[in-house]
Amino acid sequence: MWNRSPRYPADSSTRFDLARPSGYLAPSWSWTSILGKQSSMGNSWKAREALQAAAAYSVAKIINVRTFPKGVDLFGQVTGGELVLHTRFRKIEHLPPVYSPEHEFHTDMLESVTGSAFQELVYTNMRVVDSMIYEFFQKHAPCQNQEFGAVELVHWEKAPGSLVPGFDLLLVESTGQDSSYRRIAQLGMRKYPVPQEYDVTADMYRGTLLENNAYDEVLKAKWRKRTITLV
Repeated sequence: MWNRSPRYPADSSTRFDLARPSGYLAPSWSWTSILGKQSSMGNSWKAREALQAAAAYSVAKIINVRTFPKGVDLFGQVTGGELVLHTRFRKIEHLPPVYSPEHEFHTDMLESVTGSAFQELVYTNMRVVDSMIYEFFQKHAPCQNQEFGAVELVHWEKAPGSLVPGFDLLLVESTGQDSSYRRIAQLGMRKYPVPQEYDVTADMYRGTLLENNAYDEVLKAKWRKRTITLV
């Protein structure tokens, strides 16, 4: 439900398959809302078992969820849907430009994001993590006075698979309609033990430090809880 990976074109002519939905597919919080093969769904049972085992400090509260079927088949095509959550929310100040084949690898880092480890991690991952870049490319729809944010889904004591502390969040953008938001990416943060610097690559060492610092920042931050409608 929460993650999809990009589909690469057979001829490798671009970083991603540049097809975008020609019409409405599904609510943004569903994996059916973007084109491309289903991926990263194999660990869903791990998340379910971890939640049942009380391996989480906190979980977003589901206030309401509904879909609007196009016809009489309740399991068929839909024309819309809403997922209403009550959880912690943080505004995201900056995101890199949406992917384009003319500018495939965005390498610039804004100085304004480096004052916050969390903001820097979001900006960095939206430049280098393929599934996040691709989903943003597929879903982004600009609107007047648009804002971006992070919605906390789960704060893990022992995250599934890694068994280390972590957060799972959705990155969202405002739609310009009725204070609703659209999912544009999923962000997982884990606090892994810091390796010896000489045992790993420089990028891996810096990345682990950044992710750990971002985790600590989010842990200590006093994000306000809000009721968020995702469409």
